[in-house]
Amino acid sequence: MNLERTSRYKWRRGFSILWLLIPVLLAWVWGNYFSDDGYISLRFAQTIGGWGDFTAQFQATSQGYTPLSPISWLVLAALAIPTGQAVTAATMISALGWGAMAVVWQQLLSDWRLTVIDWLVPLLLVIGPIVLLTQGSFVSWFLAISWLAIWLTMRQRWREQTLVLAMLPLISLSISAAALMIILVIWRIMITRNIPRFAVGLLATLSLLMLMGIGWQVGRAPLTMSFPLDEWAIWSQSWLRTGEFVWLFVLLALAAVITKPETRPIAAWLLFALLDPNLVGQSVLMTGLLALAGVGIFQVARWFVDRRWLEVDDGRAFGGVVGVLCLLLMVSFAGKYDRLPQAVRSNEAGEWLNKNSEGGVLVVASPAVGFAADRTFRQWSGRPDQQNWAAFIRLAEQLSPDYIVTNQALFWDGLIYLEWWQDRFVRVHSAGAYEVWQADSQPALTAETVPLNVRLENGVKLVGYQQSPPLIAPGEAVNVSLHFQVDEPFGEGFATVVWLPSPLDGSNQAQRDLLTPRAVPSNWWRPGQIVTEQFVLTTTEQISVGGYRLTVAFREQDTFDRMPVYQNDDINPVDRIQLGYVAVPWGGEIGAAVPLDISYGDEIQLVGANLPAAETSPAAALDIELFWQALTADRPQYDYTIFVHLLNESGEMVANADSSPQGGRYPTGAWVPGSLIPDTHQLVLPADLPAGRYEVHVGVYLPETGVRLPAVDGDGQPLPNGSLILMPLVVR
Repeated sequence: MNLERTSRYKWRRGFSILWLLIPVLLAWVWGNYFSDDGYISLRFAQTIGGWGDFTAQFQATSQGYTPLSPISWLVLAALAIPTGQAVTAATMISALGWGAMAVVWQQLLSDWRLTVIDWLVPLLLVIGPIVLLTQGSFVSWFLAISWLAIWLTMRQRWREQTLVLAMLPLISLSISAAALMIILVIWRIMITRNIPRFAVGLLATLSLLMLMGIGWQVGRAPLTMSFPLDEWAIWSQSWLRTGEFVWLFVLLALAAVITKPETRPIAAWLLFALLDPNLVGQSVLMTGLLALAGVGIFQVARWFVDRRWLEVDDGRAFGGVVGVLCLLLMVSFAGKYDRLPQAVRSNEAGEWLNKNSEGGVLVVASPAVGFAADRTFRQWSGRPDQQNWAAFIRLAEQLSPDYIVTNQALFWDGLIYLEWWQDRFVRVHSAGAYEVWQADSQPALTAETVPLNVRLENGVKLVGYQQSPPLIAPGEAVNVSLHFQVDEPFGEGFATVVWLPSPLDGSNQAQRDLLTPRAVPSNWWRPGQIVTEQFVLTTTEQISVGGYRLTVAFREQDTFDRMPVYQNDDINPVDRIQLGYVAVPWGGEIGAAVPLDISYGDEIQLVGANLPAAETSPAAALDIELFWQALTADRPQYDYTIFVHLLNESGEMVANADSSPQGGRYPTGAWVPGSLIPDTHQLVLPADLPAGRYEVHVGVYLPETGVRLPAVDGDGQPLPNGSLILMPLVVR
């Protein structure tokens, strides 16, 4: 008898070693065969091995995709090894976790006296593609420790159970971990019929964590729901499509729960895992169903043998039923090997990004692509519906990602053909089903946003705009982005007209009419959301030097009538609004002009002048050419008027030539620093002007108030009355 028991223990020990070796070997084959860099399914390996910032990992956790793993982060971060080695190390450690879980399963199933099943089901676990699903992550060890806690509870080894339960939060801070701890503590209380003090505090703490976790899930969900049903539906559909007999998992698990009461706490754990729509929750559900399905196979086979429907001995009947059911499970499980080519392609896309992008870029991609790229990434698991598309657009406009990696999914198909997408991204690489898109925004989107407060009658607000470039040559285009916002959904769209009128006669120099919304459908807009519409205005080759004011108006979609708009708090409507200037600069030089260095109001500078003769006669017309430029980094704040005054010896003005620069063609508000602006003023002397000595003064003032800008010479000395004595003039 002792010899038989020793032999059985050796047999189990041999299987235990086998369970530890098989997943490690498979991980090594997958990594080295399918990838030159020795890794394929990266998942969270780089997160826990490559990031040295605990805060960054915690922020990634808050997005709902990766429950934080303190112990795995601390262990691999402490190694401080290069990313590629960290991935390899994490992959091997993860594979060992699957082997450890198989060992626990074998012991648990053996304790339940489920012969044959106690090695067939662990074998399915260690060779199944679920290992690939979480390869390189802490999830396998979380599951191994969880099942160890379950086995210790079955054995009523309370001291070891307490120690293992204390380890769970260090491996995963998740709803699944809190749920299992609550279940096992209650299970222990039911068995021992006493309540240790630590159990009361632990139950209260874990219950609070569960409530917080559920509340967090509700707040994170795109829809207002209590449970992430849509996310599970997508995951379940993808899982069901991989095998024809996946439904057997659920049926066999139900058979186990009905016939073997010991499995019911495990089933309760799986139900709580439904609150965890991430890799931890998915893995708990998949492995839990597999374990319960194994128990169900044994129970079904025993029930079949008890009925004696076949004229064979009980052992052959039992083995036949078990073999058939396990074969069906294996076929369903094998269907998930379709992840291998997908993982290879995702790795290829990530490696391309690693070689062709800068280290500081932000990538929206799956974890496998993001980790292979070794770039900061944001995952987006999307459902193909309007609300989720709209949510992604809001996120993308907030984050401004440098790259987005798409695959052949309905979610991406609903986006990449939108005008919004075409305006912002260009495809730069294809790797099978994966396509890499690089941000290719219109220049206006990189310019500074100018806030606006404009209201349309349909409830839409124009809250800001961007324009670029500030200077154009004839024939070049101006890029304009208008930022709209709504307080409530609106129905029918409207036409937005953006044009460049001439500052002199109002003639149109460039125009763009577009139906709004063009880039994002109106039923995707959400209250408070800012939607950006882009306009490209191409000027003609005949456009002259000067400053042109961008102008915007809105028309009804059906009647094309102008829509009244309201600016700021004005209750009086207008039919158009004016934005910033676009300048067509002068390309000449000062030449032989007299150099000057006079600053007016720290905004503009007089840098030179071509002066007429110092002697003249009454009724003469004197052409005075001034050369200006903007001083500040921004354009001048207002459209100022330039004055040229002729003063007599008593300081009285006897003639003047006041006008906006270039007669109104080039307002000061359009001046761009670095550009030279020639400005000619013709000073016509009165016919009855007495002979004598006079002075020509030059200055700048605001036409609405007549207040002059202070003038300062090159030495920093202020000039009286804000004017420069440009030249003396003798009238004969």
